[in-house]
Amino acid sequence: MLGNGILNSPDPNQAIQLHQLALAGFGGLVINALCLLPLGNTDGGRISVAFFGRSFSRVVQGTIILGLVLSGFFGADNQDTLLCYAIYAQFFQKEPEVPCRNEVDELDTGRGFISIATAVLVLLILTPLP
Repeated sequence: MLGNGILNSPDPNQAIQLHQLALAGFGGLVINALCLLPLGNTDGGRISVAFFGRSFSRVVQGTIILGLVLSGFFGADNQDTLLCYAIYAQFFQKEPEVPCRNEVDELDTGRGFISIATAVLVLLILTPLP
């Protein structure tokens, strides 16, 4: 997964030497960013329900699934990581969402900005994924 364009140097005969902690950090960033996508019962799904409400959260989830599938089919993700995660989320994240304690009150401004910053961070992590 990491050898085709991510960790290669400009000279194809010589690979970039990275420490094992750099590889573990990269893997951790990608896994956490995938968990923060608004799909199913993941952390991002809970944030989406709190931010948008239950009905519009399903629209956001459908849009994200469509984007992941299209990126997998049209070559935006060479290793099909996003496509595999979309398939995984569709099969294993379909349980009904446990209701929050208080779904009546709106999200306060500080938490809204944190959720927007988290979405931008996820985009920054997953966009350069070759």
